[in-house]
Amino acid sequence: MKYDFNIDMSSDNSLSLILRNIRPNSIVLEFGPARGYMTAYMQQELQCKVYGVEIDPEAAAVAKSFTEQMIVCDIETMIWKDKLPPNIMFDHIIFADVLEHLRDPEQVLREVAAYLTVDGTILSSIPNISHSAVIMELLSGEFKYRSLGLLDHTHIRFFTRSSVERLIEGAGLVAKEWNSTLLHPEHTELKKQYADLPIEISRYLEQRKDSHVYQFITISGKPGEQAAAASYLESDYTYTDFIQLFFETDEGFSERASQKKAIITSDGVYLSYTFDKMDLARGKRLRLDPTNFKALIQISTITLKNQHAETVIEFRGEDLFEIIRLEHNIVNVGRSENCLFYVTDNDPQIYLHFNQLLLENVHQLHIEMRVIRESDQVITNLNEIYGQQIINLQQLSRSRELQLEQAEVRLEEEQQIIKNIEAQKAAIELQNLELKQSLAEQKTALEHQSSLLEAAIKREHGVQLQLEKLLTSKTWRLTKPLRVISRWFIKK
Repeated sequence: MKYDFNIDMSSDNSLSLILRNIRPNSIVLEFGPARGYMTAYMQQELQCKVYGVEIDPEAAAVAKSFTEQMIVCDIETMIWKDKLPPNIMFDHIIFADVLEHLRDPEQVLREVAAYLTVDGTILSSIPNISHSAVIMELLSGEFKYRSLGLLDHTHIRFFTRSSVERLIEGAGLVAKEWNSTLLHPEHTELKKQYADLPIEISRYLEQRKDSHVYQFITISGKPGEQAAAASYLESDYTYTDFIQLFFETDEGFSERASQKKAIITSDGVYLSYTFDKMDLARGKRLRLDPTNFKALIQISTITLKNQHAETVIEFRGEDLFEIIRLEHNIVNVGRSENCLFYVTDNDPQIYLHFNQLLLENVHQLHIEMRVIRESDQVITNLNEIYGQQIINLQQLSRSRELQLEQAEVRLEEEQQIIKNIEAQKAAIELQNLELKQSLAEQKTALEHQSSLLEAAIKREHGVQLQLEKLLTSKTWRLTKPLRVISRWFIKK
């Protein structure tokens, strides 16, 4: 249960790099799932069927609920082979920080390869013993085991890139893709720094291939008739102290749309930070978080470069204030030409305003900046001098936030009033429509009655004419005696 981590898919850690290569709805065999963080993600987010093999009974009991089957055993005993369902084949087999704990990892890989589908993959993460931090440890005469990390005291095997390649080839597999997690020496559990070494040695160590590779992430499979060359990818560094550039999207600012660079030293020396692949949509903003800790910082230059690393425009001194707007947890403490700022908290924010047409040709943003940590005496003095100013700025910020919240409440109330008016308007329009329909029906009925009345009047007029014609006729006069006699008899 030692390596028991939550899953952060937004960062390039070993677990997220493996999970991004798991196909949804696939069948997976996971060795060493611990409490099942990866297992749960595969089952719930990717809808995979996962089978687990875990040596720790307590961890296995927790992870079991996310699996089709949990087998508790030592991987190298091969007991798991007898307990798996007959003829089962897997789309993916995972060894996340597991192979370095085995006596014969090559034999284990050779055995599990038989359970791969034709296009199935074996995914592994393995620590890099050639990391500069370990070499610095050796140069200081130490090789002290730790409870976690590169020199974990439970590691039986140690690997470099070439020995990982031999491991994969020896198991009869082919590496299809390589990736890695990156960590500067001072950000590892060994806490080593290049500054502690002679400059020639530190430069040599830093420029070596894999000098900052913390873990190798490999994706392997069965050899095909025409195996393609393995692709090599590089992940972002994992940092404790960093400068970060954000690119605004329709959802605002987020970690996904940002780049980080390590702040390696903080002794007041100017350092360069270059952000590549500027991906900013038209009309969106750039935000620079110059540190993630309290500090005094001084920006020397901000340079925009094209894809050929040629300078498009450079800002320095007073010109920097044409593009810089201090937004949050940072104040100007020097003359305008100095660009000296005090970071008051661990989330300082600076908005960078550039001409949009200018940014269309920009591929790199290059910053020269020096950093002095808050613990230095100069920061203490600045805190005394500018403390009230900072408090005032924070109070002003809170006041503006409150005003904004009140304005939003008023806006919501006005929007609700508008909605009510629109609802009343719709109701009136409906009533008018119903009234018009009723009037139209009544008009039709009246017109029908009128036509019937006209027809009746015409019939009555016709009868009247016939009666008048009868009373004036010769027949009516000749029969008068008969009508008199008839009335006499009626009276009798």
